Amino acid sequence: MERAREVAQYWSWLPAFRAVAETEHLPTAAKALCLSPSAVSRTIKLLEEELGHTLFDRSQGRLELNERGDVLLACVRASMRLVHEGTEVMRDAQLRGALRVSAPAGLANLFLLPAVPALLARHPHLEPEIESENVATLAEALQRGGLDIALVENPAPNSTLRMRPLVRLEHDVFVRPEMRVTDLDVLRFVVPLETDLKVSSDAWPQSRPRQIALRVSCATMAIDAVRRGLDAVVLPVCVGVDSGLKRLHTSGLRTSDLMVLSRSSLPGLSTRAEIVADAISAYVEEHACHLDGVTLQRWTAATIVSEDAKVA
Repeated sequence: MERAREVAQYWSWLPAFRAVAETEHLPTAAKALCLSPSAVSRTIKLLEEELGHTLFDRSQGRLELNERGDVLLACVRASMRLVHEGTEVMRDAQLRGALRVSAPAGLANLFLLPAVPALLARHPHLEPEIESENVATLAEALQRGGLDIALVENPAPNSTLRMRPLVRLEHDVFVRPEMRVTDLDVLRFVVPLETDLKVSSDAWPQSRPRQIALRVSCATMAIDAVRRGLDAVVLPVCVGVDSGLKRLHTSGLRTSDLMVLSRSSLPGLSTRAEIVADAISAYVEEHACHLDGVTLQRWTAATIVSEDAKVA
């Protein structure tokens, strides 16, 4: 009870803290909370006084979450999410309303969209929303609730997320069907858009030079660029074959693991993300064997990847 009394002292201030922490802008947070900026500012100061530490660095009228604030934000997000998911289960509401899913366009076409009709037949009150999200922001979007599920190739380990292997993808070089290729070194490649322009995230060996003609943000755009006159793109074999481009059967390219990411939940809590992730996995297990360059990755309910675990 002592712990509960202690938390009760500042419990009501935590929603305001989260709004300010996620926006780092008092007027924006105040508008979202339907409060005045001064009221929100007073709430943050009361919370900091209660905890005995500042949670933000303040400079020239700007707020920036500090290290202690980062820790508290992670705790508040997890606590609010678990309360919300628990009440959804209690009200049998976890399979109603919006379901936000992120997946690369080409892989969504093969592994996600075909599973939607069966999913809706079983859970007709769900409203799936599928988008392509910047991989750099996926973990944060999942943690704050902006996404429920994400399909990602070779995601970085994250102790706050549940990751289950879906399939292993072979990659190859693809060109227009009419092209005759005898030398890869003369091809002009379309590659993923990267922050570090010296390294590309596709499966091409980093030690092997190549000509880069264009950088784009998604596989769909890369495929269209090749169709319109650029030479080559590295794609998962299943995506390249589905696009109608010609496969060159190039050796030495890396494989990647397609993973289903969702927020970790309490044991035994059947959350929306877990139920839908199970449905996607079951569909892929049944149909993935028909796709070129795809190897099924077995998953059990105990599979959780943490920061210290290596992604297979």
